[in-house]
Amino acid sequence: MRAWLGVFVLAIPVSAMAQTTFVGGGPAYQEMTVNIEGTPRTVVQLTGYFHQMDLAPHHAQPIGLGEAFYVVKDEKPWNASHCETWIKQIQGDELAWNEKKTMFPYWEIQIAADAKPYYVDGMPVWHDRDVSCWEAMDFGPPLF
Repeated sequence: MRAWLGVFVLAIPVSAMAQTTFVGGGPAYQEMTVNIEGTPRTVVQLTGYFHQMDLAPHHAQPIGLGEAFYVVKDEKPWNASHCETWIKQIQGDELAWNEKKTMFPYWEIQIAADAKPYYVDGMPVWHDRDVSCWEAMDFGPPLF
């Protein structure tokens, strides 16, 4: 019991670093225009499908647990402008994957712990500067 409690306590500071860290495969993005505080703005929907990292190779994963993140696409791009580039890279790496490769690509997105979103129809829309994305590698593709 103490060992589990110790692991949980150690995990708290790490999780406090980000509002949200999401890891997934099959990422996609889509642009749309929404009204934020009465002004039309371009928002990018970033979507990924849940993947738990560092499990045994070819471990079964839940099916269809996806999450969408909405980010304002500012005129002067900050961090999230790289998300579209990373998603294209990961989509290509997923298509190029074969059984001879030991690692499989996944998408990660992190939202700053102090981020304050806009709300559009109850949905959080994050500021570009508060969002980071990158490619992560894990043991082979998930089994569904």
